[in-house]
Amino acid sequence: MDEAMFILVTLPFCLHYLLFLKKISMTNIPDLKIRIELIKKQECFFELSDNEAEMLAAMLSETTFNAGQSIVIEGSRVDRIYIIVSGTADVRHVVMENKKVKVQSIATLGPNDAIGLNEEGFYSKSATRTATVVATTAVQTYSLSVSAFYTFAEANPHVNEVMYKYAEKILGF
Repeated sequence: MDEAMFILVTLPFCLHYLLFLKKISMTNIPDLKIRIELIKKQECFFELSDNEAEMLAAMLSETTFNAGQSIVIEGSRVDRIYIIVSGTADVRHVVMENKKVKVQSIATLGPNDAIGLNEEGFYSKSATRTATVVATTAVQTYSLSVSAFYTFAEANPHVNEVMYKYAEKILGF
């Protein structure tokens, strides 16, 4: 059997095996259903297929922050997004007032809220954080690196299309 024929004959088996391995690895992910639900609650991911949401959910990693610990810091690079599973966090912004630095609390985040998944996050022109987020209680999050997400979106044309449509919507193109 020549090389081309071997590839044609074995390719379906190889693909089936890869899908089987993917299914096994997906079933070993703790809280996969919770992760999928959190993904589906984010506006920018509404139009993802169930399979795409499952793949994205499998990429999330759990990160826990203690009360008083900074989750992100204003001015730092947007390198990860976070979705809060439990706990609360305070969003703070530094301003100059009467030649003095003042920290303003501008929002409180809780379960299902995301950090970095809005027009100031994934689509930030400066790619820097516009606020500091500090855990006010113990906060459990699922996070994803922006570079891993971009790789995922490039490998999945529909995801890329969904994200472009979302960017056009929020940025007013």
